[in-house]
Amino acid sequence: MNLRFYPLAAALFFIACTPVKKGPVQLTPLTPSSRHAPTVKMLAGQLLAGEWAQSLFVGIISPAGEERYTFGAMGKTDRRLPDARSVYAIGSITKVFTGLLLQQMVAAGEVTLGTTVGELWPQGKFDPSVRAVTLSQLTTHTSGLPRMPKSFNPAKAADPYADFTGEKLRIALEKITVSKGPHPHAYSNLGVGLLGYLLAKKAGKPYDLLLSGRILQPLGLSSTASLTDPILPGVKTRLVEGYTDGTTVPDHWRFDALAGAGSLYSTGDDLLRFARLHLLEGHPHRRLLDAARRPLATRRGGHVGSGWMLDDSGWVWHNGGTGGFRSHLAFHKKKKIIIIVLASASSLAADFMAGNIRRVMEGKKPGKTPPTLPLTGEAARQYEGTFRCDLTGAPMVIKAEGGRLFARYGTQPFVRIYAAKPDVLYYRVVAAAMKVWFDDRNKAREVVLVQGKTKLTCTRPEPKSPADGPSKNPAP
Repeated sequence: MNLRFYPLAAALFFIACTPVKKGPVQLTPLTPSSRHAPTVKMLAGQLLAGEWAQSLFVGIISPAGEERYTFGAMGKTDRRLPDARSVYAIGSITKVFTGLLLQQMVAAGEVTLGTTVGELWPQGKFDPSVRAVTLSQLTTHTSGLPRMPKSFNPAKAADPYADFTGEKLRIALEKITVSKGPHPHAYSNLGVGLLGYLLAKKAGKPYDLLLSGRILQPLGLSSTASLTDPILPGVKTRLVEGYTDGTTVPDHWRFDALAGAGSLYSTGDDLLRFARLHLLEGHPHRRLLDAARRPLATRRGGHVGSGWMLDDSGWVWHNGGTGGFRSHLAFHKKKKIIIIVLASASSLAADFMAGNIRRVMEGKKPGKTPPTLPLTGEAARQYEGTFRCDLTGAPMVIKAEGGRLFARYGTQPFVRIYAAKPDVLYYRVVAAAMKVWFDDRNKAREVVLVQGKTKLTCTRPEPKSPADGPSKNPAP
């Protein structure tokens, strides 16, 4: 079971082959609207009051017009209200831009979707199964590569990708053997990070400069860049502070070899512009954008393009998460709808907001954040223990610090968990929860961890004393 605590929870004509020489497309201003203001304000109130997020940007475009909302503050000490030019980390939305770069280089004749790892990195002493992985498989998460290599061991947990260099990537890949395919869609930061690294290697330029010159600048995305790109120092005064569990995240994540998986920062202005270009006809970038949305592989509920998630319902989307930030970008071409959410948060705040806006657009009632039960230090300690999980054999450790609870699954880092009820704990960084059973000493003896369709039963291995008697709330 993977709780994904290093989140970042896809043939063109020659006109699109090279960076477009014309200036960025001029977009006509849209009619301002406030159609969804009550819903957005209600949801934002829940997220900020419950410390799910410190700030939010919400952008919506629909046939009714354009809506922009901002909430919260730039940081703990900087109490300015963020705006559409405030800069947030967008994490794995970077993968969409890496997919665009792939399609641009395909159209330019520099690579094909069938080009392999071995062709672009012939010096690597990789297993034949790794050498045979194609660029198409990397961008669609169908390569069979793991989410991250087993050797991934950050020197600094608060900035985990910064020291993963090209040399470490090579060593990691040389230790991997891919099982015989075809492989189903299985999300891989390693795979898309490798894709960005290979494209940069082929072009002979660092990833950030290559992406900026061929994709970001031609599209007119003037405030979208990685922290290492020279473009960003001009907007550093607009950087929002990361936020998690009521505290500021001091470090903005930096990337080295895996930059293509999640290195970008952006603004509400830029992402609204980017999404609008997908809905407009007749501009010079149209064929490139269309190519990236072309389905290349299947996934549950839809397909995958070059970086994009393509739902059967017509929604095209991706989300992102790095330390202290969450993001969500979605649009529906036929309905002419765009939803952008940027959050300074390590919770699922952006996905919660975007998902509920979609619910309201579909005539459904919006959801609510789970309740949070306040815990005293004594109440929190009843959950403490080391539990052994079935299926995987991995340990689940729960510890208390004052009235706060933290959980660690396997070798992953501790993350904050919350009590919705005395016997229900939940995560905010991933969509996962635990049902808890107690013994007669009111100590947790068993937790059942549920994430999606996966269920793990984790039991405290201490032998049960005869004095314990029957359980207070035995599992059904």
